Order: sequence, then structure tokens, then C-alpha cells
Amino acid sequence: MRIAFLSFLLLIVLAIIFSKSTIRAIIMLCVFSIISSLMYYLYQAPDVAMAELAIGAAIVPLIYVISITRQKKYIVIDNTKDRFLDQGMAGYMFLSHFCKKQNLDMVIMREIPEDESFLFSRKDIDLIVERDTRMPGTSASYHVKPTDRRYLFKGSRSSYIFNDLQKQLQIESCTFARAVSIEEGETHD
Repeated sequence: MRIAFLSFLLLIVLAIIFSKSTIRAIIMLCVFSIISSLMYYLYQAPDVAMAELAIGAAIVPLIYVISITRQKKYIVIDNTKDRFLDQGMAGYMFLSHFCKKQNLDMVIMREIPEDESFLFSRKDIDLIVERDTRMPGTSASYHVKPTDRRYLFKGSRSSYIFNDLQKQLQIESCTFARAVSIEEGETHD
């Protein structure tokens, strides 16, 4: 009987490794933990069996599910003070097309002023969009007129999704926006 359980554990491990679905792999991990717990009990280690059951079959899968649900969202802060990221507008169309290619759900939050480096490291913000006040081709600032259609996409330098967004802006030769990488700030907890 123990050989059958050990063989079944081996099959579950292979199923986890070759699973195409993340949710299916998490479920198989729960089954693995339950059977491992049963094995510990059969080998007269009930305390270890209870710990495996509580941690391996309940807590760890819960952490995985929570992290997976966060991975599917692309959180954008709209500090433009205009309609650039309203549905149907150029910014919204560009970012929604980008998110669809990345298999992400875009979540737009309106005007949250705070230090950008702090935002990227603490609040899981993926992108900040604001009006670009830099004169094209120079480092000088200028007064933003309502007719100006230049925007700034700010993202974390360490984010591979933001790096893909920068490449997409270059590929499509977007004249309405440019991307700027921001170094993540240190936090003192």
C-alpha cells in the first residue's frame, strides 16, 4: 500500500511539472500535500502529518492563488487631468491593446499624487501617466497648453512589462507619448 502511495506521489509530481495550467498545478500541489500527510501518518508521525496538511494543503496554495490573481492586473495611475485615458481615447486604446497582448487586465486609478519611486516599490503600481512638460528635443520645460498631446509613461526600470511597453512605443513610433524609467525607491519599514 505504501508503494502505491509513493508511486502516486511520483505521478503527481510529474503532473505538476508538465501542467500547462497554473491553477491545475496548484490543485495537484494540494493533492500532493494531502497524500504526503497521509504517508506521514502511516509512518507514525502524526504531528508532521498535521503540519503538512495545514501548511502544504491550505496555506501555501492560498498564497499561490492570491499571487496569481495579482499577476493578471496592470495598474495604471492617471495623472493627466484630461481625457487621455478615457475609454475610446488614444491613450486608452494604446494601453488596452498592449494589455491584451500581455494577457493583462488594465485597472486605471485617477490622480494619486505621491513620490513615484515609492509607488512602484510599495503599492504594486505598474504605470503612471501624466502630461509631458518637456519641450520636444530638449531638456527645457514649457507651459502645457490644452492643444499639446504629449504624455509621459513612467514605470519601474526593473519591470519587464514596462520594458515591453517602451519597445511597443518605439515600434509603433508613437508621437503622443514617451516612456521614462524610474528607479525604485528604498523603503524604511
